[in-house]
Amino acid sequence: MRFIIFITSAAVCLQGKSDTTTVKYFHTKQLRSHILRNEADAKDVKGKPHFKAVYDSNGKLLNIEYIPAPWDKPGRKKAKKTKSLKLYYTSWNPRRTELGKGLTRSEARGRKHFEAVVTPDGSVSSVTEILPSGRRKWTYRLKPESKDYTIEFHSSETIIALDKVLFNDAASEVRRGWKAIYKTRKDGRPKQVHVEDRLGQRIYFYRFNYSASRDTAFRGMMIRSEYFKDDKSAVGSHETIFDKKRRIIKQDYFDKNKSLMKTVIHEYRDDLKEKAIITINEKGEAVERRIVPY
Repeated sequence: MRFIIFITSAAVCLQGKSDTTTVKYFHTKQLRSHILRNEADAKDVKGKPHFKAVYDSNGKLLNIEYIPAPWDKPGRKKAKKTKSLKLYYTSWNPRRTELGKGLTRSEARGRKHFEAVVTPDGSVSSVTEILPSGRRKWTYRLKPESKDYTIEFHSSETIIALDKVLFNDAASEVRRGWKAIYKTRKDGRPKQVHVEDRLGQRIYFYRFNYSASRDTAFRGMMIRSEYFKDDKSAVGSHETIFDKKRRIIKQDYFDKNKSLMKTVIHEYRDDLKEKAIITINEKGEAVERRIVPY
């Protein structure tokens, strides 16, 4: 008497797609008596590769079904779990992707610090600024093999807190869950920053240009910041000039029509460790003068 053993996989039953089914045959020296050995309860074979035999009411074998383990099913190979490491530091420089002095977890408590998530290969995947109260302020999320990064805000505040030189009050609102997406140059300096809400909708964006100052009275490196609404309509712009010590010496602010609104000049007195901050209006008149230490 001849009999047939049907061995199928529970993971390849595709209804409505019989026209794409492929049938393959494999040699084996296994006999039915070799396969159906050591009968076990269903609970004992759960999650393990095993054979499922179906019999009729008379005890006649109808078919044998091979049930693979979850990690052996097509497209479901067992993933290796990798653990990331959390380390704590006193400072963080996103442009250079540099973390400052290391801290223990206990030393970090009760003080402003940065929590870095380090992958098993030693690269930093994210850095979170944590306030002395323990509240998270924002998180830098780095992109592999790129100097670009994203900052996610954990509270409502102003983007000026990230950089007082690049950003301006005219376009500065951020709320919890919003993101600032940084597109950078080869040297790591930002060339564009797009601010998006929780739904990924752009609210406003900045563009930056770096060059030498055109002002003969104020020589140095200049950064021009331009800010726009989501529809690309201009909001305003400002230019910041730095001296050789990378100190701000002059800032010009313009409206959306590129008309000068005001100028702020910084005069340094190194012997007194103080500087004069002079504000000049659009007419060229000094309207404010302050002395501050530095």
